[in-house]
Amino acid sequence: MQKKRVSIIGATGSVGKSAFNVITGNKEIFEVEALVAKSNYRELAKQAIALKAEKVFIEDIQYYQSLIKELQHTNIKVFASKEEIINFIAKENSSETILICSSGYESIPYFYTALKTGKTIAMANKEAIVCGGNFATDFINKSKSLVIPVDSEHSALYQSFLAGNKEDIASIVITASGGAFIDYSLEELKNVSLEQALNHPTWSMGKKITIDSATLMNKALEVIEASVLFSINAEKIEVVIHRQSILHGGVNYKDGSFIGHFSYPNMEVPVAYGLYYPHRINTSVKTLNLAELSQLKFEKLNEERFIAIKLAKESLKQGKNYPCALNVANEVAVESYFQDKISFHKIVDVVEYTLGKIPVLNINSVDDITNSVEIAKVIATEYVNRLRSE
Repeated sequence: MQKKRVSIIGATGSVGKSAFNVITGNKEIFEVEALVAKSNYRELAKQAIALKAEKVFIEDIQYYQSLIKELQHTNIKVFASKEEIINFIAKENSSETILICSSGYESIPYFYTALKTGKTIAMANKEAIVCGGNFATDFINKSKSLVIPVDSEHSALYQSFLAGNKEDIASIVITASGGAFIDYSLEELKNVSLEQALNHPTWSMGKKITIDSATLMNKALEVIEASVLFSINAEKIEVVIHRQSILHGGVNYKDGSFIGHFSYPNMEVPVAYGLYYPHRINTSVKTLNLAELSQLKFEKLNEERFIAIKLAKESLKQGKNYPCALNVANEVAVESYFQDKISFHKIVDVVEYTLGKIPVLNINSVDDITNSVEIAKVIATEYVNRLRSE
């Protein structure tokens, strides 16, 4: 198979580690140009040596010298700062595919810079797409870059779309495991611990996304992302509870057909598809055995009970900076929960409050996204502080 040259933004995160596993298992078909991390310089150095990367970038410049020391006996070039990363993406990279899997809205400039290059972008960062809203849709459509979604649900949808034409789509389905508290009452949620919230029933993920799964805010963000990426109206997007996490998403076509993507829950599957698109390569994930599974179960989601999905659809209808406000308020709320400033059941309350107070702003540029992020952050933080004082 032909070699593919790749770079990874967010190499030391959970998705980045899945990419490391995929590339390690397929070294003969990958060349790693660059690895980028925010602050985990030790893990970054280990990955760079193992994958024979040509360059590494550390976003937090305080770890620059430490990273140099880790790699002093290699020929790997070391760089630091967001500016260096953006310059590399915009001008210096010769990769065919750039995997963007760093978390949070800090990856927004990386994504929009990459879109200007015409490179294939394997995209695992929700925030850059969600915060962009209609601006993101237009930017992607005008770009010469091919965007391959890498999170399991949107990769599933992307692959299911290949079975038909857009005008033939009746609706799309995104599945949700339900997270740690799918069977809890609202009263029971008031007393859950962080340890319980981080105990996901089927997926092994980072802390932030595991909490988002427990509140179903992760699905809310995925609803927005699907609408933005695929130009699908919110009313055509259905979230279904599927605790086994075998079906990741699918498409209902107008002829009555349903085309879906099934696999055991492992991020290596969508990562491998994004990295070596349009071909499929080996992963550590075993082939699906339907006889072993026996039966798959699906349940209707109660949107009145889990209002994160309802808030997502409302924000899509409002448009403009509302999806961005939802995303930022959730980040503030989850971080506040980690810091024991609010209880678990107040996370979604912070999001709902912020959406009710945010001023309406148009988003026509990356600077507008940044401005919207800061405004939403202030409103959400002020509400968290108010909750703490009550």
